[in-house]
Amino acid sequence: MKSMSQDRLLEILMDRLSRTEAQRESEDELIFHVTTQYLVELMTQGNIPHYKLDELEQDLQEELRDIYRKKTYGSLSPRDYQKRIRKIKKVAAS
Repeated sequence: MKSMSQDRLLEILMDRLSRTEAQRESEDELIFHVTTQYLVELMTQGNIPHYKLDELEQDLQEELRDIYRKKTYGSLSPRDYQKRIRKIKKVAAS
């Protein structure tokens, strides 16, 4: 069973992937932006000890990389993923 925080992490990732700026980002840049946004949300909800921030950031990046690769399977970059999704939607609409 997924936790609410994992669901939110996925929402942020998928939202970022759907934006046009994702076309110009590498996988590492995308993961950095999603991690940052998620950490900001976590910090506004509660208190995260400073000595745990680096560990948390690393764990989030590893988790995001895994989720990203599963969601974009077969795509070489965020841009390639967006092109593939557009083709799929175009075929489905016809």
